[in-house]
Amino acid sequence: MATIGCTLIQKSWGISCDVMLTYDQANWLGKWERLTKPVRPPGKYVSSLQFGRDGDLVQARDVYNGKERTFMSLYPPRTWAADPSKAASPAHVHIFCGSWSSVIERVGCGGFISGEAILWRTREPLEFELWFACS
Repeated sequence: MATIGCTLIQKSWGISCDVMLTYDQANWLGKWERLTKPVRPPGKYVSSLQFGRDGDLVQARDVYNGKERTFMSLYPPRTWAADPSKAASPAHVHIFCGSWSSVIERVGCGGFISGEAILWRTREPLEFELWFACS
């Protein structure tokens, strides 16, 4: 299982949160967990971007804004289904980053990739930064 960090940023309010994404590509299973200590500087971190502490990470492909996209979705624990229309709860966040395999290839030690995400319950646009912490 591979693990990377993800910072979600709600630009209009200047708030963000940091989560760890862990995904097992062979079994199509993933988990996300909110970090208790933020990675971003304290001035940029506000705890009001709240949607839970952990849950399921699902790779999906769908049409969004007229384009077919591959993305990662953060769900509450034990609520997603293979068919998103049958999920017990909607996703919290959709991260439009491509497939997990392409993300792992592009994120390196000390670097990050960024792009568009959406906080699904309020349809607020977010930005994401995916990063790999160097040890």
